[in-house]
Amino acid sequence: MTHDTSTSVPKYRRQRRRGRDDLAFVELDGRRHYLGPYDSPESKEAYRKHVREWTAAGCAPPVCEHDITVVQLISRFWQHAESYYRKPDGTPTSTLQDYRAALKPLRRL
Repeated sequence: MTHDTSTSVPKYRRQRRRGRDDLAFVELDGRRHYLGPYDSPESKEAYRKHVREWTAAGCAPPVCEHDITVVQLISRFWQHAESYYRKPDGTPTSTLQDYRAALKPLRRL
């Protein structure tokens, strides 16, 4: 499981144009938003505004295809725990109940 930190926040990007000034843009939810001339103070402020509004609207940065969700991680751990935390006679140990109590609020979050 790897996490690409470059996908944490949509990037301020450049669109090169022959014979004209390059444009700045940001892609949010697959849609390109043009911000003005690349590297200008106005385009950088527009970038911050777009990202701020996008975040406030409840959107989140894209997840790398190799990353997993917290619920998926809990599920994988639980499968391991159910088989690992057993007494010699096969009954679950109290550790399993401790993990159940600890994971419940995490799952809700």
